[in-house]
Amino acid sequence: MSANKDRLSSHPHAEVLIVGAGPVGLTAAAFLSRQGVAFDIIERRQGPIDDSRALGVHARTLEFMAMLGIDRSFVDQGLATRYMAFHRFNRQLFSLDFERLRGQTDYPFYLILPQSQTERILTDHLLEREVDVQWGTSLLSIEQREDHVIVGMETEGGERKKAYAFVIGADGASSTVRRLSDVNFEGATYPADFLLSEVEIPSNAIRRDATHVYFGARSTVAVIPQPNGNYRIVGPNFAAGAGQQEARAESISFERFSEFLKENGLFSGIEMQNPSRLLSYKMHKRVAARFRVGRIFLVGDAAHVHSPAGGQGMNTGMHDAVNLCWKLALVLAGGADDSLLDTYETERRTFAQAIVTATDQAMTKVMSRSLGNRLMFDLLAPLALKFHQPVGLIASMAQIAGGYPDFAEGSDGGAVQPGPRAGQRLPNVTLRGGSSAMSEMGRDRLNLFLSGDDAATSKIERRLQQELHRISVHRLQRPWQDGRRVSGFTGGILCRPDGYVLASLDDQSPAFLPPHALARSEQPHEPRQYQ
Repeated sequence: MSANKDRLSSHPHAEVLIVGAGPVGLTAAAFLSRQGVAFDIIERRQGPIDDSRALGVHARTLEFMAMLGIDRSFVDQGLATRYMAFHRFNRQLFSLDFERLRGQTDYPFYLILPQSQTERILTDHLLEREVDVQWGTSLLSIEQREDHVIVGMETEGGERKKAYAFVIGADGASSTVRRLSDVNFEGATYPADFLLSEVEIPSNAIRRDATHVYFGARSTVAVIPQPNGNYRIVGPNFAAGAGQQEARAESISFERFSEFLKENGLFSGIEMQNPSRLLSYKMHKRVAARFRVGRIFLVGDAAHVHSPAGGQGMNTGMHDAVNLCWKLALVLAGGADDSLLDTYETERRTFAQAIVTATDQAMTKVMSRSLGNRLMFDLLAPLALKFHQPVGLIASMAQIAGGYPDFAEGSDGGAVQPGPRAGQRLPNVTLRGGSSAMSEMGRDRLNLFLSGDDAATSKIERRLQQELHRISVHRLQRPWQDGRRVSGFTGGILCRPDGYVLASLDDQSPAFLPPHALARSEQPHEPRQYQ
């Protein structure tokens, strides 16, 4: 899709500016649009990218896309891989099986989809909602005031300034928003040069229903099949580790890449043709010192970068956007106190630090050539996985484990909750009438899912509708069940817009005390014009 130069893409009453139109910025735009928030989105590039870049889309990301109604577009255009297979040279050792997540998510696989297609799906979704990206627009300055931010921008037509209530920096690892906000990007650079190529393998000698990790003589490489039939091969070249620590990506020859594979004893009998995207680049592990500076927020690579282990980067950034946008929507609509916005940094920076640590440890482990690691990968893991798949590990990779247990701490009076626990992700469940819970989420309101007998839950419904003004009420087709109660839960499951449980309440529960003034009486809201 080319840039639309004729259409007015700047919203006259925009309250939020999104800087950056990669997957993270576009996700923020899609959710703000769903939540009825007026915004602008700018991108210094002249149009969308046309190369693959980030490839992996995990289950939790697809659940968020289901809230937008575009999950099927992702799945239909992508390649669903069931396994993550580990090899020593050309001998397979063991596999992790994402199918074991069936029953926990509607997406028990690891989807491979080039970033260019991810961006195209999101951009087309925005165009259907009459939202255009302002391509070819660069950020020049940010000036914070008490109740707004004045932003300087430059286009082909010259410089201009505009005021917004909030700014979202989704402009990548070299973020201008982060630099102008004077936020340190704390961390380090991996010493090795990472080498990458995308190739055709005519014989399909490498399975296409799996992503792969190959242990070579000196290094470890990942092999990822793509929907177009190509494969991406990437790994660190420690012999080239003396290069500049902050060097930008540079093109390399296929001869150099082939020599790297040969030195590691990999793929000697496999023919590779038509190489493309031959690159050498540096990888970093960094987390911004702050994710919020007043009215400015950092998301995605602007806030954190890390090892590619497990394909977590783009997914984590898109989840940042989902987490932030519903909070901005509620605050702008008068449905929550400003303190709600502080939880964005608390929740997502904590998560980012954990991801950076986990991916760094995973990178260290698969790169190690110690006897202990070889024993673990070559003997112990293959033996153990014959009997048991590490479902918790796989769920963590898919980002459907964990949650935000501290968000509503104390709101239930400290009682033991009778249904789903506060902070956990609510799996997709079927509602009365046949629609899905995911289709009702992602808006600028809380969701109350009633489970069990109508008469028994009517009291909870009336109570919460009086206390919480921005709330949608739905009834589950069948009572909620988990391992703690066979008969099913009768009561209400109150969820945040992003699908994490605030509280489970039955008629014996103490009064629910909504955090961050989520029950505050809202006033009729019109977008402000800032001066």
